[in-house]
Amino acid sequence: MNVISQRHIVNASEEKIYTSISDCRNFEKFLPQEMKDVEVTAESCKFTIPGLTTLTLSIVEKREFTKVSYQATNDKNIPINLIFHIINENNTNNIEVEIDVGIPAFLSAMVKKPLQNAVDMIAEKIPQAIENN
Repeated sequence: MNVISQRHIVNASEEKIYTSISDCRNFEKFLPQEMKDVEVTAESCKFTIPGLTTLTLSIVEKREFTKVSYQATNDKNIPINLIFHIINENNTNNIEVEIDVGIPAFLSAMVKKPLQNAVDMIAEKIPQAIENN
């Protein structure tokens, strides 16, 4: 199942956005406050979603100034990819967050709304974190 956030304007250069989202040490600023046991390095981020799972996100692809992709490993063995798109439209930089989760179709209706809320919240927090840095 694939879920994409709304686009959010980021008042920063493509380079600054790319640098921020491709360094996992900044991830804590983008995550919901409910996340526990957050551990970060430059290349990976590990955190617990209370009551659900512990995820470790690792960078799997970088396209300079346009895209950063993370792959998540978890104790449920559910394939998860988190992708950040930097989109320049009319000389305005935008961020869009996409999550692709390999879950059975019968679970899609149950998890779609929480996933949508999560990617929208992350996409909303990124401009705030980058612009205030």
